[in-house]
Amino acid sequence: ALAIRGRYLQVEEWDIRWRKVRLRNGSDQPKQVLVDHPRQAKFTLFDTPEPSEQTATMLRFVLAAPAGGEAEVRIQERRLITRREEITVRRSDSIRKYLDLGRLSAEDTTQITKVIELWTQIAGCEQQLAEVETERKEIHQAQEQMRANMQGLSTTGKEGALRASYVDKLQESEEQLQALAARTAQLRGEISTLNASVEGILGGTA
Repeated sequence: ALAIRGRYLQVEEWDIRWRKVRLRNGSDQPKQVLVDHPRQAKFTLFDTPEPSEQTATMLRFVLAAPAGGEAEVRIQERRLITRREEITVRRSDSIRKYLDLGRLSAEDTTQITKVIELWTQIAGCEQQLAEVETERKEIHQAQEQMRANMQGLSTTGKEGALRASYVDKLQESEEQLQALAARTAQLRGEISTLNASVEGILGGTA
């Protein structure tokens, strides 16, 4: 069973253990034996015959085989294990797998699907931020190269014209940097808004 509890995905699973005992009776008389089975802490029997005897440490089952025949008993025990996994983008892959199981309620499915969609949008914005940062570094490197080239140029003649060209390019690159700074601020604002939406969904889950 799966359920959303605040910022956590609650997972309930059965830990099941079973043991089969078979009695083969090769004699011409019916045989009956007692099968001892140790008690397991926190485990309960299910789909198993009632034990004929119980002690603090042992369960006993009667196994009766007819003459020349067989008898068997399957002893099954289980315990419910509950654990919680924090709902974070780092665990998005495992959360998607849980979602594919179809064990969440319709409401929880809608909520976690929306959270995954928001994470996808956040990842897109972060990718764009990385691209903007790469472009910004390239512009800075180009500016440094142009400034280095300008140092040995005079202000007159062909060198002066080349120097003026570098100045124009530097001005153009500064405008590009300003545009990238604005884009960075915009993307960070979008990421902040999307994260707030995720918090709103998870924080509002009972």
